[in-house]
Amino acid sequence: MKVNFVLFLFLLVFCDLQSQNNLTSPYSRFGLGNLSNVVHPEFSSLGGAAISMNGLLTINNYNPASYSFIKQQRFIMSVGVNSKYLSIANNNNVNNSFDAGLSNLNFAFSLNEKWAASFGILPYSQVSYSFSQSDSSYIDGQTIQEVNYLYSGSGGLSRFYLGSSFLLDKSLSFGVNVSYLFGQLNNNKKVDFLNDDFLNVKSQESLNIGGLYYDFGAQFNRKIDNYNVKLGVVLSNSNSVNATLNKLSERYYLDFDTEVIIDTTENSQLNKGVITMPNNIGFGLNIKSNNLSLFLDFSQKDWSQFSSFGLSDSLSSSEKISVGLEYIPDYREINTYSKIIRYRFGYQYNSTYLDFNNHNIIEQKLCFGVGLPFLKTGSFLNLSMEIGKRGTLDYNLIEEKFVNILVGFKFNDVWFLKRKYD
Repeated sequence: MKVNFVLFLFLLVFCDLQSQNNLTSPYSRFGLGNLSNVVHPEFSSLGGAAISMNGLLTINNYNPASYSFIKQQRFIMSVGVNSKYLSIANNNNVNNSFDAGLSNLNFAFSLNEKWAASFGILPYSQVSYSFSQSDSSYIDGQTIQEVNYLYSGSGGLSRFYLGSSFLLDKSLSFGVNVSYLFGQLNNNKKVDFLNDDFLNVKSQESLNIGGLYYDFGAQFNRKIDNYNVKLGVVLSNSNSVNATLNKLSERYYLDFDTEVIIDTTENSQLNKGVITMPNNIGFGLNIKSNNLSLFLDFSQKDWSQFSSFGLSDSLSSSEKISVGLEYIPDYREINTYSKIIRYRFGYQYNSTYLDFNNHNIIEQKLCFGVGLPFLKTGSFLNLSMEIGKRGTLDYNLIEEKFVNILVGFKFNDVWFLKRKYD
């Protein structure tokens, strides 16, 4: 019965992740689209600082070494819902969009006192854009013609991961995640001439990705005087993920609003190739004293190594800094509920992989949230809100302002306890 329930949730989240695509962002045109940041509200409210975090009932797939610290004989499930309001502006227009849906499904369990595992499904990136550009072009080097360039894209990537970690002693743990990246990214372009004497051109590219990549992690816990100190590190080498590419290019003219195809200039199907993923390294620090915890993260991904079928997208190395605070008035005072609530605050500075005319696109956000425990079960309801912006109106660029609201449920149950009967 429980296994069937798990399979049902996986199917539900998988279908929902594939259907979400209502947020329009021109920046998703590049690379693999808009990358999904931390989707767990427990970490999101700390600015995304998760590399050093672990706990008896914590599923932290951002550092696989954390699984070993899960409480024995426990099966933990985490499911999340998120909603995002996005406002996009340039010097001429403002566009608003909204999206909501299931965001993640994770499971974790301890196999013995030193070995634990986790698996789940998460969003990786999203592509959704539509914009146009007008220009003048020379035809045969002589006549100037007005041309409209229309760009649009859709699709997204998800990842299913299976991770495991091993505790070498009470303070040092190593772990690995094996992830299967899958999904489809569609990019379309139209070239429309205002002069009916010339044929219009449209091209469609469909990139289907399905392949494995790996990431590794380590965590170290130590008590120093009155402080509990945790260190974390994550890294991954440049992985090659399998993909297929379909291309279709056609010439056409408009009969009122109907496109009449004249001929096909390119039709290539199921071209096999690889996507080269970037190197990633990150460090995390957590210092806890009594009822206050400080979290610091720094991570870097070398997206200049990224390529798709041998072609780069002129991406830059990205760097991210996250700072978070968690305050618990008194976790032992269970008779006063407000004293056992987790109050969380965070900030994130992200130098993204996007760079236009030597101007890097920066994303910043303020985060806050709470963790509400269920006393009888040990489960949690986690709430988080992110308020931030990406880009700028300077240099004729685009500015995005967003508000994210994340809701997460974390349940735990005793699944591996052998019952004894007289």
